[in-house]
Order: sequence, then structure tokens, then C-alpha cells
Amino acid sequence: MPISFSLAGKNAIVTGGSRNMGRQFALALADAGANVAILDLPVQEKEAQGVIGELRERGVRGVYLPLDLRDVDAIREQVAALAAEFGHLDILINNAGKTGGTNKPFLEYEVDAFDDMQAIGLRGTYFMSQAVANRMVDLGMGGSIIHISSRMGMQLRRGSSAYSTVKAGIAHMGRAMALDLAQYNIRVNSIAPGPVSSSDESDAEFPLPTGLRYEDLPGTAVFLASDASRMITGQVIMVAGGIDLRGPI
Repeated sequence: MPISFSLAGKNAIVTGGSRNMGRQFALALADAGANVAILDLPVQEKEAQGVIGELRERGVRGVYLPLDLRDVDAIREQVAALAAEFGHLDILINNAGKTGGTNKPFLEYEVDAFDDMQAIGLRGTYFMSQAVANRMVDLGMGGSIIHISSRMGMQLRRGSSAYSTVKAGIAHMGRAMALDLAQYNIRVNSIAPGPVSSSDESDAEFPLPTGLRYEDLPGTAVFLASDASRMITGQVIMVAGGIDLRGPI
């Protein structure tokens, strides 16, 4: 059987797809032939519509729907709308998460800040996955769900206790989902990126000489979304230029 990385005829969702890493995921899926829906905050509509234009230039369907992942009812409504729009849902990339202002000492972390981070990263990812997986199960066509964790979910840095906890939870949640959904031929995997050039670790020294950029990440997502990875599920793939080979920092 020839190995296929093609996503032609597939329909994908990318949360937080209006910029940065999410934009790269959306464009890479489109380059592989998938139609792509971007779900992002209403304040990101202008940026999201710009990405939709880039998707359509690639000859695929692009759709933007506003969504705050803290609203579970809205998650279910928007997934139902996309299922009606596309007919079937095949790929979900849970990219959205809170990153700004997350670096704070454990002894000073505030309840509201912690709750907001887990509401988006853990609770939002959980119920977005549930809503999409239910559609996949109903159609019986299988599918691929990809969580975006972080190398900080496995490797530590001072001041990252809350962020690391959420990202570790996302990775472990993916493994638990993979076990429950395998019987429906729905695969669940996680990508754990290292620090990209625009992050607060932009001066990080990578064992590989080029450093990590947003465009280095989507190839792994396309692989996990495609039939080339049809026997891979419940895994966490580190894309970090080898920086994860070092100890805590």
C-alpha cells in the first residue's frame, strides 16, 4: 500500500487558527488538500478572515466561526454548524490556549489566572474533542484529533508551574482519549513544541543549529492527520530541535 500524506476530501478544524502556530497548521492542512474551519475568538475575526483568504487561494474551502472555548454550549453549537456546513468532520487540531502572562512563581499564582488557563487549555480542549468525536462516531468514518501540548508539559522551567500543569494534562488527556476512541478508528495524538523564535525563550540554544520556527511544526500535524500515521495513536511527539534533551532549566 503506498504511503499517503494527502488530505484531499478531508474536513479539518483548527482552534486558534488566526495567527502564529495555528495559522501555519491551517495553511499546511490546506496545502495537503483539506478544507479548513478556523474557530477563534471574535476579536480575532480580522486575522482569521485573512487566513481564510489564504486558504481559498489554495483552492479549498475555508470557514471562520467565532468561539470562546470557555463556553461549552457554544462549542457544541459551532461544531454542529460545521458538521452541517461540511457534511463530515475528519481532523481536529486543538491549538488554542492561553500563553500570555503565564510565567509567574508558584507562590504568587492567582486563582482566577489558573482557572482561566485550565478552562481554555484543559476544559475547552476536552469538550471540543468530545463534540467533534461524537460527530466522527456518528458517521463511522474515523478521524484524527491532535492536541497541541508543549515541551513544558514534560520539561520544567522556574515560574511555569501552572502552564506546565495544563500542558502536561493536555498530553495525558490525549492518551486517555486515544484509548477510549480507538474502537471507532479515531486516533488522538499530541504535538509538544519547543520555544519558537517569538517566545520569551527566543534566545534558547538548540542542539540543532537552525532554531525553531512556526513553520517547522505543521509537517508533524499533516503526518498525524493523514493515513501515513494510521497506526499511531496516544503518542506525544516533541518538536523542539533537541532542546528537550537537556535537563530542567
